[in-house]
Amino acid sequence: MIDCLLAALDAAAEKLGDRSEHRVVRLATRFGIGGFVQRVTSLDEAASPSPERLFQRLRSQVLTDAAGEMSHALTSAGLGHFFAKGIALLGDVYEPGDREMADIDLYVRPDAREVAVRAIKTLGYREDPDALQSGPAALRVGVALHRGAAENALEQLALDVHWGFAPVDRLLPRSDLLLPENVWNKLRSNGSLLVPCDPHHVALLVHHLVHHDLLHVRGLLDLALIWRRQHERMGEAAGELASSLGVLRALRCLAAVLERDLALPRLHGLEPLDNGWRSRRLEETLHLPDWLVWAAAASEAEHAKITPRRLGRRLVTIDRLAGAARLIRDAVSPPVEHLRWRWPDARSPFAAWVCHVRNVAGTWRHLR
Repeated sequence: MIDCLLAALDAAAEKLGDRSEHRVVRLATRFGIGGFVQRVTSLDEAASPSPERLFQRLRSQVLTDAAGEMSHALTSAGLGHFFAKGIALLGDVYEPGDREMADIDLYVRPDAREVAVRAIKTLGYREDPDALQSGPAALRVGVALHRGAAENALEQLALDVHWGFAPVDRLLPRSDLLLPENVWNKLRSNGSLLVPCDPHHVALLVHHLVHHDLLHVRGLLDLALIWRRQHERMGEAAGELASSLGVLRALRCLAAVLERDLALPRLHGLEPLDNGWRSRRLEETLHLPDWLVWAAAASEAEHAKITPRRLGRRLVTIDRLAGAARLIRDAVSPPVEHLRWRWPDARSPFAAWVCHVRNVAGTWRHLR
């Protein structure tokens, strides 16, 4: 797997015009996995770590301590919770400094979210301003908090508290997609933290990739490192949760991609992707070197705004093509709650909608 990943990074870096000696590490660093690539490629790196990797090592310790502090506070209050993605994989598939972690992802039960957020605030965390949240309070499925001064990059902490998931057949948040009870019943320990079992973590990572329209490349490495452990019935359990999250097609496609491009085995119990036009298009799009190229070249608008490319990728990724109408509706006519949140100075919902249409049209013209 590692050799295949390095070869894909090398091919992508060359396509992007970088022919320097360290192009693989440079591109991996852009994706937040430079430390991991340095560790698996440099025999003497442990004795003389790069400044970036040294920073990420220190950062990993800060985040680990913060997550342990949160877990203790929530457990003491009798509140169920678990961690996922980067922080949940540290000390498991990653060593300190391997992976950039922008924030901590914490999951709590929906009926305990207010109590959980209050408990976390006693540790010095503050909610981000409403304009910086993922959407209006009535629609979002999580809240972003932070602790520490912005100028201290090492010790500033960002935390996302989730109690649900953004549906992938929408471009804007909704508050009605929750985790099945089975996920809560099969948590496991990674050190002092509770994390999802491997099959469920696979499905959650696939949802995260789809939600970010396949631009979150370090999430692909997260997925691959768990994938290669290959527990019995892993594919069946991952498929069940992926189906409930609307990302079973994406899971099946990624199974084919990881087998083809990273030499990983298929998950037992997971049905292969169908041979329809959307499936063929998705597999072509996700040829790994090309995937790395367009992910690296994506503008900031690709990550944050409704763009033609985002919409196109989502259309071929979602489980049911019938969801296309909901995607287009979010692009053309968002919920009133979103319009009021996004354009608070607009004199009316209609005026806010006009602002939205102008913004989308401007983005599309710019990216055409």
